[in-house]
Amino acid sequence: MPENNSRVTPFFCFAKFHSTTIHSIPYIHPPSAALSYSRGKANMPIIDTTKDLAALFVAQAKATPNATALEDESRSLTYAELDQETETMANHLRTYYHVGRDSLVGILMSRSADYVVAALAALRAGGAFLVLELAYPSGLLRDVINDAKPAVVLTQQAHVEHIKSDVAVVVVDTPGGYAKANGHSNGTHLPQLPSDDDLDRLAFVSYSSGTTGQPKGIANPHRAAVLSYDLRFQLSDLSPKDRVACNVFFVWEILRPLLRGATVFAIPDSASYDPTALVSILASKRITDTLMTPTLLSTVLSRYPDLQQKLPDLKSLWLNGEVVTTDLCARAIKALPTTRLLNVYSASETHEIAAGDIRQILDPETRVCPVGPPIDPEHIYILDESGKRVGNNVTGELYVGGDLLARGYINLPETTAKVFTLDPFTKQKGGRMYKTGDLARLLPSGLLEITGRAGGMIKIRGYTVHPVAVETAVIKHLAVRDCAVTSYGDGIEKQLVAYVVRDEEDDRNREELNIDESGYSSTARRALAAHLALYMIPALWVEMDVLPTHGVSGKIDLKALPAPPTPKTKSNGVGKDSDIEIKIGTIKSQYVTSFFMSLFADWTAGPMFSICQ
Repeated sequence: MPENNSRVTPFFCFAKFHSTTIHSIPYIHPPSAALSYSRGKANMPIIDTTKDLAALFVAQAKATPNATALEDESRSLTYAELDQETETMANHLRTYYHVGRDSLVGILMSRSADYVVAALAALRAGGAFLVLELAYPSGLLRDVINDAKPAVVLTQQAHVEHIKSDVAVVVVDTPGGYAKANGHSNGTHLPQLPSDDDLDRLAFVSYSSGTTGQPKGIANPHRAAVLSYDLRFQLSDLSPKDRVACNVFFVWEILRPLLRGATVFAIPDSASYDPTALVSILASKRITDTLMTPTLLSTVLSRYPDLQQKLPDLKSLWLNGEVVTTDLCARAIKALPTTRLLNVYSASETHEIAAGDIRQILDPETRVCPVGPPIDPEHIYILDESGKRVGNNVTGELYVGGDLLARGYINLPETTAKVFTLDPFTKQKGGRMYKTGDLARLLPSGLLEITGRAGGMIKIRGYTVHPVAVETAVIKHLAVRDCAVTSYGDGIEKQLVAYVVRDEEDDRNREELNIDESGYSSTARRALAAHLALYMIPALWVEMDVLPTHGVSGKIDLKALPAPPTPKTKSNGVGKDSDIEIKIGTIKSQYVTSFFMSLFADWTAGPMFSICQ
């Protein structure tokens, strides 16, 4: 069947919410100028954007030497103490491992004060820190180390045996000083420190497998990081009175508070995704600012619907990493009435792209919350398949230019050239833009909305299905708290599968979800038929206690979802051949039915009739 999903109304036409909770949220169309963070225009820098990260930290340490800079479960350091400890380690790296400009220092540690010290020491030595995740299997860790070729890897005693590569290793938590685990060193030559205004040198490298499974080292310079932090401060500043819990996207969050005199508290790995342990720490440590993925926040709110009572000191909560649904916004606003809720959209290759205050940008009539106004609107491009810019309210692929881009991928020049291309829309000589792979549209209000993933759609019988649209409809109309939609099978047997977590405390009178032993749900089909094209309604349903999350990013891990149930066939003595015949006949029947349902859905989405009306 030819693809006609541009005419399918349900994806762009959304039924009104029936919950008074959601309708009570005021929608404020912000004037674009009021929320524009474009550099060189209305806003002056909060920090000195001509200095590198190391210089900015040292300046802050001199300004607030006695303030508490860093805490974990076992120790606390003032800014003066952190300044001294990082300087000592930096000199050790320079003296024994020849760390200098663009040298990589691997860090394989648990989330702790040790990690923060190591990252700052690498920067102060003139090098860059290489993120080595504890969640990496041994083979991937070996591949990353061999690809990046760090001058040295800093680790802790608990993790040193995980390193199988032939690389210099320093164990930082040994009594009496640093211990060399394998005896490597590069003599006593002390390289010259880079200038503190050399913002083009590397700050950090983090690896992402992307969609290919091949590790890609994303190389980020100081300039991008400094500008990015400054833009965050313009939206929500910090002060020495703030206590920031660093948990999700730990390596990115740990430096931000230290540039403004705030306290960093390192959330331990054991509490990272445990809602009870996490909330207990946030409460006992009187945290004022933190970041969560929407999935993590949803899990926390399910346990603590009146979260503000547990966290009276929490002033700001950032959401990042996934699309934020309107339903989750309503729950968060109700649970945290005095906390500022901030939606931020970013990528490792671009840093922050858009950000905004959820209460100001939320439209309760839509399925997802916009990510806010573009931080650098002059370098945000939404393009069609021919590479031309589209108009407002038109979906296209998002490209990002400007000064917040990464250098590219280390040792992958062809991949870098493919996604970091010349920017035809800028006057800057040699300007580049990054192909995000995300689908987006710029709303008439000037807000950016992410509508899906260019490579994340599912093809069903010639139609393109956007999983996020289906997930949103499921949560909106069924008594479901969380949902992930994917496909199962190939060819004619390919079907949509919805993995759901039931909402046991539903107060919005949504349809109760009933699933039979074969994974079918007639109640779900009836409830969704008025809101989704029929080919968009999942054929199989799987109930779970919790959706699995990725150990590194905290996002929903689709690869960890179990296989859906196999439809049952009668075991009343029917022979094997007959059983096969029944299955084939059923498949054919379902396909023919789906074919005509798709025709019907396509016809009803036309100008004469809308199933959204």
